[in-house]
Amino acid sequence: ANIYEGGRTIFLHEKALTAAIAERYGEGALPKEALDEDLRILAILDKLPSLDPFLLKDAFLRAGIGMNEAYFEVSAEAWAEIEAYMLQRFEPVVKAAFPDAMSSDDKARQLMDTIWEARDFEALKPLIIAFRLPEHEALDLFSSWRGIVYYSYQYGRVQLQLVDLMKWVVANDVPITGRPINETREMTAMLRTVRDQLRAEWRTVESIVKRYEDGYDKMFRHKTSSAEFLGFLKGATKIYWDIGNALGKVSYGIYCWDVLTSRFANRKLPWNQQQEVMRLLTAIYQADKPTATAVNW
Repeated sequence: ANIYEGGRTIFLHEKALTAAIAERYGEGALPKEALDEDLRILAILDKLPSLDPFLLKDAFLRAGIGMNEAYFEVSAEAWAEIEAYMLQRFEPVVKAAFPDAMSSDDKARQLMDTIWEARDFEALKPLIIAFRLPEHEALDLFSSWRGIVYYSYQYGRVQLQLVDLMKWVVANDVPITGRPINETREMTAMLRTVRDQLRAEWRTVESIVKRYEDGYDKMFRHKTSSAEFLGFLKGATKIYWDIGNALGKVSYGIYCWDVLTSRFANRKLPWNQQQEVMRLLTAIYQADKPTATAVNW
């Protein structure tokens, strides 16, 4: 009733999630239908490695859940550009698995949409068999593959911004004078942590995109080998989370840095503001801590 009184954290992966909510708020606090719908939405969010507006919109559309457009911030033009890029990547797959369908533009588009949606097991069965995918994981693997294609699109869009951020970090990693020794040591440590972790996250993204592109090209463009692509696809669920986590951190840091520094000429910040920015970037780019359970929001 009053958000300023605080709240209680309940991890989505707790086995007794519903019971914990009922214990905290009482079984009559929410109508059962409303609680079930909230849990359904949380389950959808839990399947996304990052909360990119495009991924959110796509996930809710496929689940048939109506959401306020203000959550997504994806213009019709941007949506069409992303969708066209991703469907273009699926076209060679349709040609390889459904050669008869390519005689009809409508049939080919329908099949590409089927791969895109990753919900119709029977329609995807020829691909599942051709790719020798485990049937119980197949739809999740196709869904993860779609997510990886989306992240490869994002990878190309943020590279210039990443270079700008890295140049700014390097430019500020210079001897500091006129400041207390504890502050200079903290700043130097933060700058180097951000630089090193930013490079590490980007190497993760680059290596995944390169592995995907190499396997894809060998199978569908050069037709020389299918082993690399099929091996990549079978590990797509974990790879999807790895690239989403890394690219999500990179993009979030870039966004925060741009918002906090763009109003200053040449992004030269007063000392206090620079400390704030670096503390935030250090928190964003700190190395991931191993967890005993799955990801907790």
